[in-house]
Amino acid sequence: MDILSWGIIAGLSLLTGVSLISSGFYRLLRMRLTAAAMRLLTGSIFASASALILGIGLNLQTYDRLVYEQNVAYVSFEPTDQPGVFIAVLELPADKIIRVPGLKGDEFSMGAQVISFPPAAQLLGYDSVFRLEYIEGRYRDRYTTDAVSEAVSTGLKLSTDPWLDVHALAEEQGERFGLLANQSQSNFGSAVYAPMSTGLEYEISLTQTAFILRERTRGE
Repeated sequence: MDILSWGIIAGLSLLTGVSLISSGFYRLLRMRLTAAAMRLLTGSIFASASALILGIGLNLQTYDRLVYEQNVAYVSFEPTDQPGVFIAVLELPADKIIRVPGLKGDEFSMGAQVISFPPAAQLLGYDSVFRLEYIEGRYRDRYTTDAVSEAVSTGLKLSTDPWLDVHALAEEQGERFGLLANQSQSNFGSAVYAPMSTGLEYEISLTQTAFILRERTRGE
């Protein structure tokens, strides 16, 4: 249930409590002590329950907002006729699919530009927004502990894809709540990486703070 539903239930409970308490005082004035005591007690219980219900609703709503996740992409890999070279298939929101051929390596990485908001703004309805920047294939042992060295990766820049404008969305959210988004936002990069091999599939999501990655069972 959303916060409005919890508020309605709490309001009905409070209204019932106030009605019973008023009825109890009326009977108290008429010296009907037993009936008055019962209504005052029951009314107090309903009134107290309204505060409890509202508190539970606010806590659940707060939890839901702070742990909210939005889908970024499903990533899977197809083999090629070259060993260690894969085709990455990105399934993006709105049924958009991007095929990225020629990724070399034994692991992949995907990164994005992210704009997030402080917890207080998240409770008002702000969600972190993102723009995918790149996907790359690379080797896990590309560096050594002996000395600084160069490494080669293969990848594709994704930021030219116009399907999402991060800053426009941030401003839109600010206008929606009558607030200045650029005064309360954080702009940073977030990335995930994992093994790359034929048959592996991953679900990438954005929390209110960063990217997360989960392995996905084929066919889910």
